[in-house]
Amino acid sequence: MKFLGFIECFNEGLYGMHIVVPEDIAESLINSPYKRRVVVTFNGGPKQHQALFPGSDSQWYLIINAKIQKSHNLFLNDEVNVTIESDKSEYGMPMPDELRELMNDDPTGDELFHSLTPGTQRTLMHIIAKVKAPHLRERKSWVILEHLKNHPKLDYKALMAEMKEANQKNI
Repeated sequence: MKFLGFIECFNEGLYGMHIVVPEDIAESLINSPYKRRVVVTFNGGPKQHQALFPGSDSQWYLIINAKIQKSHNLFLNDEVNVTIESDKSEYGMPMPDELRELMNDDPTGDELFHSLTPGTQRTLMHIIAKVKAPHLRERKSWVILEHLKNHPKLDYKALMAEMKEANQKNI
């Protein structure tokens, strides 16, 4: 599905720049089996895995964070050609190769990872994927799986401390 959107800004709240998704398109997406997870391109650029965000005014939005804004050269009031479709991927974003490889070799880590909610899985995958160097993505993947084995309930503060310690020890 395609539409012409405009970069707008919320006056208050956590999020700033966004694009309003036309009601008919939003409705067809949120009523699909994939719910709010979507794959979007802006002005024909690279695909972005995102979620539709509901507003208090019954509108649905695509959030334009700083990374998307910079990578697509988007600014407030810009007119944007948007292509949007349901994200039919297993996780709602690409699984980092390093995490997939470690989970293939570690059935316990794989089971613990898959016992998490889909949103928590995506959060952990994002922590790994945002790192550019493959060896650092592998290190983060390993630390996450080890953390899950030692903490029955995911503790982000402890996880970040463990990642920092692994970096300092160059594990």
